[in-house]
Amino acid sequence: MADLLGIVFPGMHKHSSPYMGVATLALALVGVWLWRRKRETRWLAALGAGSLVYALAENSPLEGLLYSLVPLVEKARNPSAAFYLMGLAGAVLAAMALDRLLRDPASVSRVSRWLVWLAAGIFALRTGWALTQQFAELKEDRILVTALCALALALILASARRKLITLTAAALCATLVMITEASNENSFLMPAYSEKDRVSQLTALSEHGDIAEFLRRQPGNPRVEINRSLIGYNFGDWHGIHTSAGYLASLSTSVVATGLNSPSENRLLGVAFAVNDKPTAIHTEDVFTGKSGLKVYKDPEARPRAFSVHEILPWLPRHDAMAMNDYYADRLTQATFVTGPPPKLDACPDRSDNVQLAVHNPSKVQIQAEMGCRGMVILTDAYFP
Repeated sequence: MADLLGIVFPGMHKHSSPYMGVATLALALVGVWLWRRKRETRWLAALGAGSLVYALAENSPLEGLLYSLVPLVEKARNPSAAFYLMGLAGAVLAAMALDRLLRDPASVSRVSRWLVWLAAGIFALRTGWALTQQFAELKEDRILVTALCALALALILASARRKLITLTAAALCATLVMITEASNENSFLMPAYSEKDRVSQLTALSEHGDIAEFLRRQPGNPRVEINRSLIGYNFGDWHGIHTSAGYLASLSTSVVATGLNSPSENRLLGVAFAVNDKPTAIHTEDVFTGKSGLKVYKDPEARPRAFSVHEILPWLPRHDAMAMNDYYADRLTQATFVTGPPPKLDACPDRSDNVQLAVHNPSKVQIQAEMGCRGMVILTDAYFP
């Protein structure tokens, strides 16, 4: 509930920011009132109010009710993400208020007085804090920007009503006030490039392009292991490279059950390369050095992303997938194991297979396979669902 103060005061939120600023909020409320007879206004107001109620999570029954009926809503991971829909509705409603201001500035005259009283209250509270706390600093001083912007918007509206400035100038100044308020949340903590420690995560995004280009040139679309202590961002997503790990929402049990990041699983899944400052247990061949100083090491025994087998190994009693993977590690280049009844395969050692992963993207996988006899083609991706 404390996040509700964050609609007006910057920095007051735990997760997703609800910040709109006093200027945008005031104009949005004015827009709702002045355009209340329009159907679009009612829809936007409902979107903003509904998003706010949903974002309250445990303080409102709406989120729990929707989750019980449509569990997919939980994919946002945090109900507070609905604040962004509230901000979208507020921005449109504020624009509608400015449109009305251009037509009839007298219609928003009362808002000026409300804004002056709000600013006076904020300044009074800040003065009281200073006097009672021996002028101790506030943990968050940006609330004074809210008061200043409230006064600025009040002055703009009053000037427009009295025709001291043109209506176009009033709308432009009000927009600048809203942008000024937004900058106290959106870009307030943005570091300067001279702050090396603070921008290190940002500058790192452009330091490994040569490594990514080298990996893209490798045939077969191999996977890559990334040392997360050296590359903190999601290298695979940023550069379009298939990696063996990264931060993400969840993993399917079929991936975890086979022994996540164990040497035998990495070889089975085609993790042919590693980006590191030293060799790993299986990636021992130095094949490339990037301008950042990081190296690319290759595992010469890694399996291709798609390959063929002609033998089904028996599932051993009391063994799980991880144990099976380790037990048969030396044989998984020519054979595999399955759950359930195994298919019938033929052996033809005198006739070779040719399996190529031709296309691999999020919506399409295409494999070209020429089999010497009846066998099984394995694609080392998670099978889900």
